[in-house]
Amino acid sequence: PWSCTAVHIHDPHTSRILGFLDVTGDDHVATSQALSMVRATAMAVEQWLAGQQPVRAGVQLLALGRDRAVLRRDGQEVSLSARHSELLVLLASSPHGVTGERLAVMLHEHDVSPVTVRAEVARLRKILGEGFVESRPYRLTEQVVTDAQEVQEALDRGDTRAAMTLYAGPLLPSSQSPEIAEMR
Repeated sequence: PWSCTAVHIHDPHTSRILGFLDVTGDDHVATSQALSMVRATAMAVEQWLAGQQPVRAGVQLLALGRDRAVLRRDGQEVSLSARHSELLVLLASSPHGVTGERLAVMLHEHDVSPVTVRAEVARLRKILGEGFVESRPYRLTEQVVTDAQEVQEALDRGDTRAAMTLYAGPLLPSSQSPEIAEMR
């Protein structure tokens, strides 16, 4: 004997479904007027959420519209060099890891020894802590979400409004890395 009218409530910053707004009752609930009321209420909730700061969990790498990325982790921000910015963007986009040889190709236009990459990773470890980057293959031990990945995820969902809100400019605009240029 029950009917319901329900709609999704989306996070306006990520377009992920947060929950549902539902009105349940007898047959008079399943009407176009009830659906309009529920939709209008859900839109009001989403508009209110749009005015709130999004809550980010974990580690975030801000690399859009910047020549040098900023890593947010444990309530702190670390400004990175241009090369370390490139390294972290590439490692964040390769969750299963990447060999030193492949990382060298991704970073440099010309042939570069994996020893050069190894030295850069060693310097990065000193800045971020020994346990943050593992070797063989090189990979991050924590999930790092880049702002570029967030824009891409919004586009993949077809949410151009969220993508435009998140987009702060080109990915590491001064980078000469072939892989960064391709991602850009």
